Amino acid sequence: MKKWFGILIIIFFFIISSIIYPINGHEIEALKNSNFELQEYRFKNLINSQGNWSRVVIDNNLDGSHNINVEHVDSDNRPDLVVCAYRDEIVVWYKQPEDPINDPWTKYIIDPLLPNAHDIQIGDIDGDGFRDIVGLSLSESWTNYNLGNGSVVWYKKPENPIGTWTKTVISESNNTGLLGARSAGLGDIDNDEDLDIVVAVDTHKYSSMGRLFLYENPGGSNSLNSSLWNEYLIDDLVGTGADAQIGDIDKDGNPDIIYSGNYGSPTGTFIYFAPENPTNISGWDRISVAGNSYHVYLVDFDCDNDLDILRASAFDDLISFLENPYPDNPRIPANWNEYIIDQDPSIHVANRVSTADIDGDGDLDISMNADPTQYTGIFKWYKRPDDATDVDSYEKYVIDNNPSYTAYAHDSYLADIDKDGDFDIAGVGPNAMGGTVIWWINEIIPNLNCNGNLRWRNVKPGEIISGNFIIENVGGSNSLLDWEITEHPNWGEWHFYPENGEDLAYDNQITIQVEIVAPKDINKKYCGIVKISNKENSSDTCEIDVYLETPRNLELNNNYMSFLQILKNYLLSKINFFYYLDYLLFLQ
Repeated sequence: MKKWFGILIIIFFFIISSIIYPINGHEIEALKNSNFELQEYRFKNLINSQGNWSRVVIDNNLDGSHNINVEHVDSDNRPDLVVCAYRDEIVVWYKQPEDPINDPWTKYIIDPLLPNAHDIQIGDIDGDGFRDIVGLSLSESWTNYNLGNGSVVWYKKPENPIGTWTKTVISESNNTGLLGARSAGLGDIDNDEDLDIVVAVDTHKYSSMGRLFLYENPGGSNSLNSSLWNEYLIDDLVGTGADAQIGDIDKDGNPDIIYSGNYGSPTGTFIYFAPENPTNISGWDRISVAGNSYHVYLVDFDCDNDLDILRASAFDDLISFLENPYPDNPRIPANWNEYIIDQDPSIHVANRVSTADIDGDGDLDISMNADPTQYTGIFKWYKRPDDATDVDSYEKYVIDNNPSYTAYAHDSYLADIDKDGDFDIAGVGPNAMGGTVIWWINEIIPNLNCNGNLRWRNVKPGEIISGNFIIENVGGSNSLLDWEITEHPNWGEWHFYPENGEDLAYDNQITIQVEIVAPKDINKKYCGIVKISNKENSSDTCEIDVYLETPRNLELNNNYMSFLQILKNYLLSKINFFYYLDYLLFLQ
């Protein structure tokens, strides 16, 4: 009986003391070292590697690869590529494989012969629900830009895009018309719910004057009949044309045309404001809002509900933002403001500009490409500041300028090719290798992740307790994460070490030490979260669950509670419990 009585006494005191003073992980550590020491954190100085994008060569044998679009050509929900090549004189599409990085992309021919192919645009021309392709032939041979006719054509997409695409030649003409057709834009100019086509003609090989044509779509199946398309020459007294885009600049409901005059006289970036009836040629009102441009991109860049213009200038070596003055009259050139984002010889012959939220911070950034010579090429992107007009605060990054891949860089396209939630870039290098088609994977966006929780039970009111959790960057392989703690429960006194940080590299993590002073109420449960946010992207957050419980108010006198605490500490730190139990079992 004595031995069992001894065992019961030990178990009783151990259970009671554990209820009142529970054995927590942090408490055991406190027995080892009663002084709480904060861990010192040192951050490495990391080189800003946001310019590094992984390069995937889709094709290195498409001679004269010239224009590129990203498009869901088939029905597998994976973005494909559509490309034209002016020296191979073809239009092709590349089917994305299941593993787009390691597996080959299958190339299918859309048109085996589009002479001196220049530009492709994609849209539903005949209204059948399938997105078709519009292409331009600049001349009858890439070896002679003054030879024969230029033409504008469209390809009807079949139900099975591996099959035959029906080609319709909308118009073809010589040096009084489409010879030199360089760029096309799609839009519903006449507001009849089908896509019309505008074409900029680059005549600089034989004339100082360019041309701007409008092709009015007859709609539906009539689009297959070239004789039903109406051609309108809007202007032939302007510099040679490099680009034409469609958008309602003055918000009057009539789509306007922005024309890039690159050579000849006058050069400039021109807006043609549409009349109520766009076939009334004399009713188009032309103004110039900037110098020469090779390409423009229409977008509400400053988020004020009107279309601005991004300008790529070949011979001013610049990328700029033209701010639409609306509601001030955009038909008055003096009302337009131009903000030069980059001007440098390294982007001589800037020939493409586009925009998307490249870094995932909620605003529109800019990408571009240029070919300073036929043997060099550069692809860049610009991180936009909060104020789009603050040109000194744009951050500039080179994506790729290795001429082995980028020589004569001529086009690029922003799209989420691998469907991972960020914008990649597809581009072409006509003079690189045998003609390259390239995909650069966006690996610059950080992704915040958290692991752990904070749970405390039977905490004495006013007690100082501690815990920790982990923050990690699981984003792109070249990403850097800036983070901060943005929310914590409003009970207790909270301290975090550290409470924010910068430049946490991909696949790295940091342990956050937490110290709080528990609330003074007893017999109460507290819940909440600690919220951590990506400083560069407010939508990228993670949460750590928090739970704290104070004990019941046991009616025990102070001397008895002190006795239990002393007993518990003694058993934990001094007594070999199993040795003592063995001793009790042999009591006589």
